[in-house]
Amino acid sequence: MAANLLISGLPAAEQNRLEPFFEKVHLNDGEELVRAGEPIGSIWFIENAVIFTFQPLLNGRHIPAGLAGNDGVAGFELWLGRNLSPLATVAEVGGDALRMNADDLTHEVLGRRSPLNQVLGDYVFNFVTMGAQMAVCLQSHPPEERLCRWLQMIQLRAPGHDRFPLSESLAATLLNTKPNTALLSLRILEQAGLIEYRDHYVRVLDKQALKDGCCECLALFEERLSRLQNPTSPTSPPA
Repeated sequence: MAANLLISGLPAAEQNRLEPFFEKVHLNDGEELVRAGEPIGSIWFIENAVIFTFQPLLNGRHIPAGLAGNDGVAGFELWLGRNLSPLATVAEVGGDALRMNADDLTHEVLGRRSPLNQVLGDYVFNFVTMGAQMAVCLQSHPPEERLCRWLQMIQLRAPGHDRFPLSESLAATLLNTKPNTALLSLRILEQAGLIEYRDHYVRVLDKQALKDGCCECLALFEERLSRLQNPTSPTSPPA
């Protein structure tokens, strides 16, 4: 069974039908999957990597637009009928993914009444609402609470990683601040005993304290992940 929650939630017959069109690939830390303004050749269903999607700005900065692990995909723009995107998606924490090329997606999913169409539609809707909530969070909560929330979201999607990469530039992007200010926030969490930050890697030392330090947006962001991880079993029909 696929480790990606969107695929594993499909009916078994549909998983079996689509299996020949998936290629298992390994994504390296920092590997670019979608480049803004460049053709998208594949869609990736993430298994144990963590991807970030950003909106590049003309001044060279980036605004975070979304994050996903085995609850998401990169290259969903293809499902929308677009092979170019203003967004960029990067595998910040490397891992495995199932890759399907654009032609197979068109013929085997978009061109059929595949259950995967509904799943991808739900994912895109949740991606858009995540971006809107991130904008609210940016204006409403202090940087240390937002940093705790980002680290918690990464940790939940990379449970097998003892530590994970996080440069000051990425932290600055996530917090919408300068790298030296983002580094200060990282050191504040380190002094509080929540994390260790060394050589552009974060190690979570106190998972409960990290969760307690998150802004209230965490619950909203994690609701969908929880639903995918713990699907409601269908009610048995009366005898």
